[in-house]
Amino acid sequence: MASHYTGNLTSGLETPRNDTTASDVGTASIPPVRILVCLGLFVIVLVTIVGNIIVIVAFIIEKKLRTTFTFYILNLAITDVSVAVTAMSFYTFDILLGWWPFGEVLCGFWVFFDYGMTFASVFTLVAISVDRFWSVQWSLHYRQHNTMRKTTVVIVVIWYVTGM
Repeated sequence: MASHYTGNLTSGLETPRNDTTASDVGTASIPPVRILVCLGLFVIVLVTIVGNIIVIVAFIIEKKLRTTFTFYILNLAITDVSVAVTAMSFYTFDILLGWWPFGEVLCGFWVFFDYGMTFASVFTLVAISVDRFWSVQWSLHYRQHNTMRKTTVVIVVIWYVTGM
């Protein structure tokens, strides 16, 4: 029997994954605690997706929100939606089933997006922190020299560094 084991990523929330395949799913029962944990994770995924889509829609609809700073917020919302759709949702299914049902190609896709989008999100938070520090510490300089071009370059560098 081929194994779909991808490593113990769930910190003991599941039973051992030894030689579990798609044919064994019908005979294996899922522990109630794992179902409860996954329901909570699905709620978190849905709230993450919906909340960040609201941010994106607000940015698109309201022209007054288009400042250099809010482009960082837009970028953060995009990366967070991407994390929720790819990394968080696949991981929730992995925890629920106790094995990876999506094959090797999607496993590679999942790992790539998990790390890439998470790093993009973190780097965007760093850019926001630097931007806010600059605006508070040197407000006159910030108003004179903070341009949309600089913000765009920072966002492009974030996406380039994370491999996206």
